[in-house]
Amino acid sequence: MKKIYLSVVLLVISLLNTAFAQNGPHVVELAASKASYSVGEKAVLLAHVRVLPDNPNYEVFLEAKFNNQVILITRLSDKESASVTPTLTSAGNFPWEVKAYTQDKYRAHELEGGIAYHETTIRQAQNDLLIVTDPEQRALLIETITESNEILIDLRSELFNLRTLVEIATLQVQVTNKQNKLDPPTFFIEPDHASGSYDLGERSTFFIHVLSTFEGQETQVRSTFKGNAISVTKSSESEFVSVTQTFTTQDNGEQIYTATLLVRDKNEADALRSAISSGTNERNKFIQLKDQTSDPVLKSYYQKRIDELSSIVTALYQTLENALTSIGEKSATIHVGTGGCGSGSGGQDPIAVINAPVASGTAPLHLVFDGHLSHDPDGQVIRFDWDVIGMAGQHFPDNGPILDFTFATAGDYSVQLIVTDNEGRQNMTSIPVHVTSSGGSGSGSGGPCIVKTDYPAGIVCELTAEPFVASNPIQLDEYLHTYGQQGVNVRSLKINFHIPGGDLVVHSPCEIILESGITIIGSSLCLDGQMGIRGTANSLTAPQTTLLSAQGNVNIGSGTQMNVGNLSVNAPAGVRIGANSTITASTTINVVSQSTDPAVISSIIGEQSVHLTGREILMQTNGPGIIGAESIIETSSPLGFVFNASPCSIPANVQIIGVSSGSCFP
Repeated sequence: MKKIYLSVVLLVISLLNTAFAQNGPHVVELAASKASYSVGEKAVLLAHVRVLPDNPNYEVFLEAKFNNQVILITRLSDKESASVTPTLTSAGNFPWEVKAYTQDKYRAHELEGGIAYHETTIRQAQNDLLIVTDPEQRALLIETITESNEILIDLRSELFNLRTLVEIATLQVQVTNKQNKLDPPTFFIEPDHASGSYDLGERSTFFIHVLSTFEGQETQVRSTFKGNAISVTKSSESEFVSVTQTFTTQDNGEQIYTATLLVRDKNEADALRSAISSGTNERNKFIQLKDQTSDPVLKSYYQKRIDELSSIVTALYQTLENALTSIGEKSATIHVGTGGCGSGSGGQDPIAVINAPVASGTAPLHLVFDGHLSHDPDGQVIRFDWDVIGMAGQHFPDNGPILDFTFATAGDYSVQLIVTDNEGRQNMTSIPVHVTSSGGSGSGSGGPCIVKTDYPAGIVCELTAEPFVASNPIQLDEYLHTYGQQGVNVRSLKINFHIPGGDLVVHSPCEIILESGITIIGSSLCLDGQMGIRGTANSLTAPQTTLLSAQGNVNIGSGTQMNVGNLSVNAPAGVRIGANSTITASTTINVVSQSTDPAVISSIIGEQSVHLTGREILMQTNGPGIIGAESIIETSSPLGFVFNASPCSIPANVQIIGVSSGSCFP
């Protein structure tokens, strides 16, 4: 009787699926991210489910082959799926075959979860067999493997029988040996000083003008100054702006600014960005589902989906980056030195300064930009011209020292200020502004940057283990989710990729390590490493930058370049600023190292040839305070440089420009 009933149910399901397959056009529509690929590339292939089952308990399941070899196809949403091929090694037309099935989604998810659970059980038992020597324990492990393999056979068989084939679709993927070649571009670099000469204390603004047009391509510029990466603001496909940090004595002499022009297919880039967005949203959904269930089988299924989506989104990110082609490079040489060569003889250029304590948030975002700190070394500033770059028509000539502006829509912008002195000389500066949509989510932004104290019970920080290396945003997000599980042994985090914009908020119960030489550019930067923060020769640019460590020290390594609006550092176990580091803040540098634990020695140590510039610089520690030889401390406000420490060490050859006070200056 049961068999007859089951046969009837399966017959009804089959009829329903047959009717579903016959309704309307093709179930699945296939497309490639671009018309053809070159040998050496990877193809990104997209499947769009055009028709969903009428029964909400059913879904479309896809499996794929590329050139007759099974290839992973990952569902990015209910209707979108993607495959990324291996590197293409030969020319020709290769078939991408996609089979579409219908299946009872709830039963299928249970079966997939059971399969993932028992596969994990087998792997764990096999690993244990490598180290367990007790005969009884080994026998139990072998029994576990045998039982799980038997269960896997049944689960896979049921899952196979659960699916009904409704369509087979094929796309021919064209691969050629021919590399697409673009004509050499016409573009040039224009420094804001026509003479190419700058004084100490000034900044240089470089305008990159692209005269060539590239049909169907989007442009990007990457720049270096003195060999170090420097941020670039894109105003349009043909206009880019780049601003250096304030010049110091370390910049004396001729310096080279280099701009590299890159292009990539716009349609391909848009398709990749759309797939990345869909995959990231789907992944976040499964992370939430996994956190909300205690069922180990469902957890296994959700983790399987999280792993698949992490893999595909990482591959899509890499493909988007690899799609960029460098088509030209230009350089401009400027001269930095004292003597007022800036705009000709007889006077010095004014210095433009923008103060904006916050330069990021959710649309509509109301901000006030203050140019009162702009000044002229040998005269006075008489005119302030403001522009909002990235938003058409937002020009505010002769607007005075204050710009009050509301950013109505999400996007990345920059606010530019040009000041003019009483001799007609000009200087320009700009700051980036990052605006998110009300429904958007950054890397954890939203709220003040404070020390995280609500880590789950059972967290163990493995400082002696190799750190977790995050080489892209998805891997970083993977790490940030790891410490949300109770009882997890957490490794330190090493960030090993350049971050080109947006908010970055990272909390770790372990140590945060910035790989040597990486560049982080954003609207706000918050790093909270409970056991410490360290990096070497990094370049950090953000209006608001906060570095926190509850138990470790903050080590701003040698050769670090920071260009910030406001910098706040707090580490009871000590703060170190490495030799030859430069920190330039348009407002305040605030460094605190104070501990109430007698076993912890607080300190603030600046090594040799450190250069700190800010409107005011505040340093406070209940331990020793040291400023290294040949360092420069520059402030411009009446408060100036305040340094409280005991004992203090400030060699005679340290230059302190501006007012100084505190216990280190009796």
